[in-house]
This record gives sequence, structure tokens and C-alpha cells, in this order.
Amino acid sequence: MPSRLAEHDRKAQAPDHKVTLLVLTRKYPPVTGGMERVSYELTTHLAARVELVLVKFSKKSDGWVPLVYLLFFLRTVLVMAQRRVDAIYLTDAVLAPLGVVLRVLYRAKVFVIVHGLDITFANPVFQHIVPPAVAKLDKVICVSSATRRACLQRGVPAHKTIVIPNGANDYFAGLSREESRSRLGAALGMELGDEFLILSVGRLVERKGFHWFVERVMPEVLRKRPNARYFVVGGGPLADRMRRLTSQRGLEDHVFVFSEVDNRLLGLFYNSADVFVAPNITVAGDMEGFGIVLLEAGSCDLPVVGSDIEGIADAVLGGTRSRRTRDYVIENYSWPRVAEKHFDIIAREVS
Repeated sequence: MPSRLAEHDRKAQAPDHKVTLLVLTRKYPPVTGGMERVSYELTTHLAARVELVLVKFSKKSDGWVPLVYLLFFLRTVLVMAQRRVDAIYLTDAVLAPLGVVLRVLYRAKVFVIVHGLDITFANPVFQHIVPPAVAKLDKVICVSSATRRACLQRGVPAHKTIVIPNGANDYFAGLSREESRSRLGAALGMELGDEFLILSVGRLVERKGFHWFVERVMPEVLRKRPNARYFVVGGGPLADRMRRLTSQRGLEDHVFVFSEVDNRLLGLFYNSADVFVAPNITVAGDMEGFGIVLLEAGSCDLPVVGSDIEGIADAVLGGTRSRRTRDYVIENYSWPRVAEKHFDIIAREVS
């Protein structure tokens, strides 16, 4: 049985426009992942500006979408019976069909955040239902230019779309490279020394391109940097394939996959590496909407290299400028700044 539905209020300490916002999210901690992090950070920061009612489903929900629709509908009915709501915010496009029903039933403004795969998922039934529902909502917040293009290609009116990137927090910055390497080496049982450390973080799925990097790029890197090591942090369906490929290529001393990593250890990886790589490849129907891990790496002043495709291009933008990568990330992608952009849209639409 899926988790219980949880609902609680986050009340602002003096909301600017007395706006009451109902947020529906099926991606929320303690489940870990990029969309879960976005939902948590966005609602936390918006709660400083609006009266926020949060309805969440805090377990993996992909296999329970019809039930989530029903539970969210019933909870929304209860909320609407108890208070005035100015707008409804959906944190991913899969909830758009429910949003259409709520928009008609309550004549409420309904906004949706689109991340990428939640609009491009290559299933005929999904494509027949979800993109048309997104097109019927009042505002579509796309996390990247690539995501906006995907929406436009599926019939979402251009005037309804706006690009607001995901944000980043200062979770991981702090330790020096030397101290981080010392602690990381001790935790992993490795002597890191002066090795050239290349880091990638993300789910082990086809579009991330980690397997491509191991097969095509690492042999070339090792010709110039024999002391290079490639650390991949993340789990997923391609874990066994990654390990087999590493063995077949004789790279056991240079390529390492770490599937179980908490935030403390992840911070050590970020602060120990010499370069962060996002070697994404194009996979039909499975796009990279943005790439929060690139911002996390940049917040640690780690140089970032990424494929010039899809949402990766938006996340890498600015990383080659002369100023520190960290300064650029904090200035442009801090969560208070990103949440303020969302609030501006809400206030303008409901005023």
C-alpha cells in the first residue's frame, strides 16, 4: 500500500499580497531525487511570501498515479471547503490532468512546473493525455529552454510558458580540497593523493551517458593523464552494465561507481574532484530537463563540463566565464532568487 497522504500548512509571516497557494506534489522528501529537492526548496521559500497549503505524497508514486489523483482530489475538496485559495501549483506535469479538473470545478488559476521527462515520456497514452492537459492550464513554468521547446512541440501555447530554472543551495561548499580528499579517501579506503579526479553524479540511466564516457572518453583521458580516476555517484538500472564495461575495458583501477552516498559524503566528492562532467547523450523520449547536480558542483567552485544538449546547456551557461563558478551559481541560481521569480508569476496572475 502506498504512503499516507500528508497535508500541512506553511504560513508566511506577512505575505505580501495575502495570496493563498495550494501546492500539490507527488515528489517530496524523504524520497530522494532532483524533483523531490525542487519541491521541498520551492515550497519552503515560497512559504515566506504566501499562505501556503502543501498537499504531498512522500513515497515513490510512479506506480500509483491514479490513486494519487484520487487522494489529491479529495484533499483539495477538503481544503477548498475550509478556505479561499487563489491559485493551485502542480510541481510536475503528470498532475496536469487533475489540474484541468480542478481548474474547471473551482474556476481557479492552475500553474504547473514542467521538468522534461514529465512532458516527453514516450508512451502513446501518456502523450495523448498529459501534454494536452498541460496546454489547458494557466501558466506553464519550464525549468529550461529545452523543456520549453519540448512543450511547444507538443502544442502548449507559447504565451503560457515561461522559463524559470531550478535552484541550488549552499549544501556542499566549505571544506578545502586537501581536507576533503583526506576525509573522502578515509571513507572509501583509498589513497587519493594527487590523482586527477573526474566526477559525475546522477542516476545510472541511458541518457546520462556515463557508460559512453567510460567506453569512449576515459581511454583518451588516461593517455594524457595516467593518474586519472572517474568517480560516478548514483544508482540505477545501468549499474551492472557500468561495472561489466569497466571490467571489459580493464579500467578497474580508474573507474568507480558509488551507489549509496549520503549528502555528507556527496559533499566530499564535490570538494575533492578536479572537474565535474555531465556526458549526457540524446535518448528519444527521455530528455534531461535541467541538471541540478551541475549547480551543486558549481557551488563548490568545481569546473563543470557538459554535453551541449537539452537542459544541460542551460545549467552549464556561465561556467566558462572568468569569475568564480561558485559566484555565478549563487548569484543566478540561489533558491531565494528562483523562488522570487515564481512568486512574481503567482502575484501577477492572481492580482
